[in-house]
Amino acid sequence: LIKDLSDLKKPLLAKHLQLDITGGVKVYLCMLDTIKDEFTELDFGIWDNDYVCIIKYDSNGKKMAEIELDSRAEMMEKAKQWKKIILENATRIQNTEEDITHFTLLHSQ
Repeated sequence: LIKDLSDLKKPLLAKHLQLDITGGVKVYLCMLDTIKDEFTELDFGIWDNDYVCIIKYDSNGKKMAEIELDSRAEMMEKAKQWKKIILENATRIQNTEEDITHFTLLHSQ
């Protein structure tokens, strides 16, 4: 999830995206503003389709305050819906230079 397009200009981010792609990870970018009203939690991950890991931050939104691991069926369904919404609004990145440039142009209008 991208909060600000300027984040995509950070060389370290491009490097990590390229390492993920090279390692076989499917990389997608999605603007946070596009989907943020659909979620109660924005920093989450689904592990092995068995657990949802949610990262909660302090009131400033800068420092991690808590990690929640949840395996309840209703939470898994909610996380799968979050994932679906993100992917419906995301752009797959396969070539970091070309695809990030395209993504930036698309979302700067």
